[in-house]
Amino acid sequence: MTSDLAVGTDVRRGEVLGTVAAGGHTGPGTVHVGVRLHGEYVNPLRLLGGVPRAVLLPCCAALSPAP
Repeated sequence: MTSDLAVGTDVRRGEVLGTVAAGGHTGPGTVHVGVRLHGEYVNPLRLLGGVPRAVLLPCCAALSPAP
């Protein structure tokens, strides 16, 4: 992504942040979002409308190797 915004600029919902550019470590036409809060990486979904509820599934004995 290329942007004219300075680091730390406050933005509002719906505001254009920049445009998708070529390069980086994602495929063409995709955007990888990384967010740091107080120097620690956080899940960007927390800032983009929420995180889906985690569902823990039981571990299946069929996945374990046979003795």
